[in-house]
Formats: sequence, C-alpha cells, structure tokens
Amino acid sequence: MSDLQYTFPLQNRVSPDNAFNTMGYEAKKINTVDNTMNLEKEIKVIGTQIFEESQKASKIFKKNFFADFLMSWAMKREDIKVDMFRFVDVLPTLMTKSQIVDHMREYFLADDKDFPLALQSGLKIALSNTLTSNITAATVKQNVKAMANAFITGENSIKARKKLEELWDEGYCFTVDILGEAVVSEKEAKEYQGRYLELVNGLSDHVKTWQKKPVLEENSLGSIPRANVSVKPSSLYSQIDTLAFKKSVDGIKNALRPILEAAVSQGVFINLDMEQNDYREITLAVIEELFSEPQFASYPYLGLVIQAYLKDSIKDLERIIALSASRKNAPLTVRLVKGAYWDFEVILARQRDWPIPVFTHKPETDANYEKCTRLLLDAYPHIIGAFASHNIRSISHIMAYAQHIDLDKKDIEIQTLYGMGNNFKKPIIDMGYRVREYAPVGEMLPGMAYLVRRLLENTSNEGFLKQSMVDLKDIDDLLRNPNELVK
Repeated sequence: MSDLQYTFPLQNRVSPDNAFNTMGYEAKKINTVDNTMNLEKEIKVIGTQIFEESQKASKIFKKNFFADFLMSWAMKREDIKVDMFRFVDVLPTLMTKSQIVDHMREYFLADDKDFPLALQSGLKIALSNTLTSNITAATVKQNVKAMANAFITGENSIKARKKLEELWDEGYCFTVDILGEAVVSEKEAKEYQGRYLELVNGLSDHVKTWQKKPVLEENSLGSIPRANVSVKPSSLYSQIDTLAFKKSVDGIKNALRPILEAAVSQGVFINLDMEQNDYREITLAVIEELFSEPQFASYPYLGLVIQAYLKDSIKDLERIIALSASRKNAPLTVRLVKGAYWDFEVILARQRDWPIPVFTHKPETDANYEKCTRLLLDAYPHIIGAFASHNIRSISHIMAYAQHIDLDKKDIEIQTLYGMGNNFKKPIIDMGYRVREYAPVGEMLPGMAYLVRRLLENTSNEGFLKQSMVDLKDIDDLLRNPNELVK
C-alpha cells in the first residue's frame, strides 16, 4: 500500500486510468499538494481553537500541590527529575518513618545535589529532629499517595467505581486497566485472571444505572458498551517466551478465553494491550487466532493497541485491517498510541546488538503516528479508530483528516490518560468528540511503575505537555507538521 493511497480521501485521488499518462500524473501531483495545504490549514484552525479553549484551565494535572510541585521541577531540570522519580519509585517499599527520612536525606540533601535553596533549607529544618522528621516522613508519604491517586482511580475496581461514575457524569467514557507488570508464576497469573473476571462482571452491573450519554455510547454502527476493560497479556501467563512461540500463544489464549466469554455474556468491551516489542508477535498471533474463534468472530466489542513508535507499525496495521475485514461484520477497534517503552526498547536492542525497533527521533514517531492515523481512518468501517494522545497537533490532524474524508465525529474517539492533560480534554468534548480515559486501578506498590513511566513520558524534553506548558512554545511551532522536522 503506497503512502499516497491512504494519505488522501478517495474522492480526491486521480483515477487509475490517468495514473500513467503525463497529464494524469501532473493532475495527481497538483491534487496532492492542494490537499496537503488544505489539510494543514484545517489542522491549524482546529489546533488553535483547542489551545485557546484550554487556556481557561491552567493546570496540567488535577489539583494536587505535591504533584504540581514535583512536575514543575521535573520538567525544568533533568537531574532533579531523576532523583525525584527514583525516590517516588522506592517509597512504597519503605516500611518505617526512619527509612523514609534516611532516603530523603540521601536523595535531596547530599552535597552533590543542586535542589532549590528553599527546598533544601526547608528539608534540613524538617529533618533536624525526631519529631519533625516523623511528621515530614508521614506528610511526604501521604502526598505521594495523593499524587498516585491523581493518576490511579482506586486500589481495586470497587473503590474505583465512584471516580469512574464521576468521569461519566463529566462527559468522559473510560477503559479500566489493572496495574502491574509481568507475572512470575502461574498462581499469580490465575489471580490476575480472577481480577479481570471480577472487573468484567462487576462493572457491567454497576454501569447499568448511569444516565444515558449518546455521544459516549453510540456510533454509526450501533451501540458502544459503557463498561470497557483493557487486558495485559503478560499478566495472564508467566511463561511467555519468544523461543516457545506456540506454547506462549496457547497459554495466553487459554487464560484470556474465559475473560472474553464473560465479556460476550455481559456485553463488555475488551481491549488487548500491547506491551514490549518482544511480546508483539505473540500478542498479534493471539489476536488473530482467538478473535477469529466462532464464539468471538462476530463479537463487535474487541480491540487492540498499535504502537506508532515501532518501525513495523504500518505493517502491523495492514495485518489487523485484513483480519478485521474478514470477521463477520464485527470490526475491531484499534487504539493507536505512540508507545511508553521507548527507553526500554532502545537499551535492550543495544544490549543485544540488534536493530533498534523504534524510531529514535520524536518527529519520526509523530510523523508515523499521522501516517497510521490516515490508514486507520481510511479503513473505516472495517476498523474503528481510537486515538490516544496528549499532543494537540496529533489530535488536530485526526479531526481534520476525518472531516476531510467525511467521517462522522461519533465514529472516532480520542483517548487520554486519567489525570494527565486535563485542560486539553474539555475543549475536545465541547467540540462533540467522544473522549475515553485510560483509567488504571491498583495498589500503590505495583502502581509505581506505571506512575513513574507516565511521569517520565510526560516530562521528557520532547514531550508535548512540557513544550506547551513549561517551555511555552509558540502555537505555530507546536502545530508544525512533523514531516518538516524529520526532513
């Protein structure tokens, strides 16, 4: 499939009959340039509107003094960010107040640390004696928990229900994810399977009484389930190994099948997450095989993730589009993300002396995200596009291209992270789009890996939130075509 084939809508393409004569080629070239210019103009108009509306809300994150303070310094200073996030990462394992105090001195008061003078002076006073040290330790732990709660909806699905209902009342739908990294035993995998089953069955009952929201639960093809659950394959099978490919695929399928059966019974949407690149081919094989089984082949509420920072993402998308087109009038939903394991993938590839599977420059990922976007939108109704991003350029491109091909607003959705970029979300809702929050549930200890990954991702020098809210880049720069930066 050529770039041109899915870069512009069908009605704007030159007929194949003219493709090989000189006049047809020139007309095609002119149309391409005109369409590109028109699309860019639409992107600028939409992006500027979102920026102007978002300025009415001044916070990046939900109201939380400690989180705001931490993120403000982390975005400005790379050295401070590393120490702060290391401290946050280790904090849940510290059992006593004295351990917390010792670690605060180590991370923030060592001679080689260059933290703000006011912060260091305040900490020295706070940690100067046992009484104030204990109070400070308790306060810090309480604040870090509060920060985690700004990004995590609850310790378990029952405790998360109140926040999920509040999201719904505010005009957001959601997908719930259970926090935790890869399991190390089949006993642990079985426990995760039980938690997913509880989530599917419990949520499906809980959401029935909520008020009706047509934008959130309807598209041109029919209804959309209120209950939506994201599942990590690595949490369901402890023996995943690329050298035991079939065994790994079968192990995940056997653990996932009861969850899908419960989802079909309850009418719940199931989304299969994509994790590190090592698991990608295994996950895609699970999707191709399990989603094609007779009891699931006609179920329209199944989805998966494609990561645009991977160089193979276009190839994977074409593979999924072909799979979805072969199903029984039950299109798959693709959540397009940029990817959250960039550092891991680069380091691992270098350790193995393998080709790096991800784009190594941010504009390349942004440009590929837009390429994947156009491919997804052009594939409707065989595929339903769900676009996860906090980058206003990326979001504006999605909206402008969908308008360009006359795709209804209700047939796409924008996905965001719970607790992140809140001032950008309301304008998108006001424009009539469905916004789905990625809403994690889990305890603090397993949740720290998620929290630190999100913080690192959104405080990077090339991260959109930092560039727009801290570096205060010009709107035109932020809305610039990433292909220009690649060139």
